[in-house]
Amino acid sequence: MDKRYDIAIIGSGIAGMSAALNAKIRKKDFIFFGSKDMSSKLVKAHKINNYPGFFDKSGVEIKDELQKHMDYMDIKITEDNVLNIYSMGDYFIIMSKQGLYEATSVI
Repeated sequence: MDKRYDIAIIGSGIAGMSAALNAKIRKKDFIFFGSKDMSSKLVKAHKINNYPGFFDKSGVEIKDELQKHMDYMDIKITEDNVLNIYSMGDYFIIMSKQGLYEATSVI
């Protein structure tokens, strides 16, 4: 663990993507854990009408639009499963299948 991130974002659903976009805009050093498929529930949805800005769209269509936004902002997803999070007082240790990470805050 040579590096401590400002933020560790866990989960690549809509909340995680929103957190990553905000962290990027605010120039925070962050790591974003999730799946490149983003939300498996989202891509399985036939029709979605309850996401602001998207209406009468399939989950795949919404996922594709969100992916374009993530690509435009150059946000990378770390495909690794988080197993546990340990509070160390003023920072956190995130234990994953691939190793240990440190972050000042966790979302």
